[in-house]
Amino acid sequence: MTIRVLLAGNTQALAQELHALFDRQPDISLVGQAADGRAALEMARELLADVVVMEINMPHLSSMAAIHRMRRQLSHVRLVVVSFQSDIHYVKDFLRAGVSAYVLKDCVYEELVEAVHIAAAGGQFVSPEIDIGIP
Repeated sequence: MTIRVLLAGNTQALAQELHALFDRQPDISLVGQAADGRAALEMARELLADVVVMEINMPHLSSMAAIHRMRRQLSHVRLVVVSFQSDIHYVKDFLRAGVSAYVLKDCVYEELVEAVHIAAAGGQFVSPEIDIGIP
């Protein structure tokens, strides 16, 4: 099965790197890129995304608001958040909101690919550098 991934964020350098990363994955198809939370919600619906890889800071509709709307309107879509923020309370807020994976931006890219696969399979992933207190 091919995992249909939508990128959501406004950091062009990161988007280019992720395009290159996902293009090398035979079971991941990059279906689009949204520059803000509102566009991410619309494009996830229109492009039938399985997974949305989302940056935290986005204009027009915050990532948290976009996550809440996606959970309500597109419950089948899995969400992978990428962020520099490693504060445990911040991470837990996103996990409680319904994200499937929380990955630090400075991770090795194989970690992000693993997070996408786990999220698509219905699992949960958190960057190993973040101690969320679950054994």
